Amino acid sequence: MTTIAILLFIVSILIVVLGELKKRSILKKLQATIQLHEFDNYFKILDSSFSKFLLPNYTREYFRLNAYMVKEDFTNIEESFHKLLAMKIKPKQRTDLVLKAFHYFVEQRNQEQAQPLLTEIKQWDNSAIKDECIMLYSIMIEKKADYLDSLLSKLKTCEPMLKSYYEYLIAIQYENLGEDKKSDDYYEKSRVSLEREAKKMIKEKEKQEKQSHEKNN
Repeated sequence: MTTIAILLFIVSILIVVLGELKKRSILKKLQATIQLHEFDNYFKILDSSFSKFLLPNYTREYFRLNAYMVKEDFTNIEESFHKLLAMKIKPKQRTDLVLKAFHYFVEQRNQEQAQPLLTEIKQWDNSAIKDECIMLYSIMIEKKADYLDSLLSKLKTCEPMLKSYYEYLIAIQYENLGEDKKSDDYYEKSRVSLEREAKKMIKEKEKQEKQSHEKNN
């Protein structure tokens, strides 16, 4: 290998390394600004020349979507989903995106947007995901209560992390049936269960941080 070839090889490695370091720096800045709800700075970083050069269009638009969701900017959320769903992406990315969009539009009770996504999901091989999405569509879009008995049964033996979720879906089904008292009761149970698990997670995180700090000192 000639001296010039060696130098070119070294330069190419340096470019890759510097690019990766800059990318990590950008991602850290994005994470910090969105946590502080500094959306103007967030979008400024996202639209910078370095971000456009180092981050794929899909990644940048996905990050933009996350910011809109934190802001609850519903108009831009829908527009961003449409842009992302029209992009040619890897199958794993497509699965993640379709599920994210489906859950959002179902939560918004938007049948027009949720129905074609469910049609796509039904073509997947993963039966567990398909069944879950069909259930959500039935409860939240079609306003049925077909899963009430099964969820009440699952509630007795489910993991703590799922309890709030099941109680929430039970509450909606009672609401669909016009049984407001039972619906309100389960909404409250869902809230209490969620708060309980959130406190456990915070306590566990604090414990891990304390152990990490003691280990490093």
